[in-house]
Amino acid sequence: MEGTPKQPSPEKIQHDNLAKQITLAKATGKNDLVKKLTPAYKAARQKLEAKEIKDTKTAVANITKNPKEVSKIADETVGEEEDNEQLASYRLNKNMIKKESTQIANFLKAISQKNYAQADKYLQGTVESKLRASINKAIKNSK
Repeated sequence: MEGTPKQPSPEKIQHDNLAKQITLAKATGKNDLVKKLTPAYKAARQKLEAKEIKDTKTAVANITKNPKEVSKIADETVGEEEDNEQLASYRLNKNMIKKESTQIANFLKAISQKNYAQADKYLQGTVESKLRASINKAIKNSK
């Protein structure tokens, strides 16, 4: 369902709740409560990061199977942490470049064999992926 908002994972909910509790405890001067909640917060953050990394690895592993689903998974796994966003972006870009290089090589091979229908297919795939990347970049920059 496109219009329904994505539900946060239990790990994300736990992480956010602990962060709110710690912020409230700091604001009210309850340092003993801050000390008590901090280890649980750190554990929740590590659990959330591990889940995001696992989801990202799944997305990267499936990149050649279903690019639309991979894009959806990557969008869901990009967290608030800049490092995780950069890691996911790097892995997806690396695989897209590999796929694009393969398409260009196949295009050149088909042209040299005078198989123009096959060459057109590879060229069209490359152009479409470049266009999608440009659109996604423009959308991301507009946010």
